[in-house]
Amino acid sequence: MIQILSSNLPLGLDGYLVTAEQSFIDGLTTQRGSVIGKPDYGTDLPRLKHKAFGSDWLIEFRRCLKDACKHDPRLEFKSALINDSEVGAGKLYFDVQIGHYILKGLVNV
Repeated sequence: MIQILSSNLPLGLDGYLVTAEQSFIDGLTTQRGSVIGKPDYGTDLPRLKHKAFGSDWLIEFRRCLKDACKHDPRLEFKSALINDSEVGAGKLYFDVQIGHYILKGLVNV
């Protein structure tokens, strides 16, 4: 469902077990409430696949991108740019600015 196209996030682990990019993907794709002891970890993205695409869907998706950054102090969410021009082809491109870095991705809708 989610594919990272490019990222200039730092590749070092900085004392963590996973890279910042892997942490973002894990936070984005994990359903909120599914991790025992961490009810706020994750996003509602897995639930979005069952909703019809529209402006409400885009608002929820933007919230998911922001929420994916909340659990890792290395991921300081700044903004998100969503390009829905290819939604008819089932593709939604997004750019997330995390600190001074940009992560570009694709989600199938």
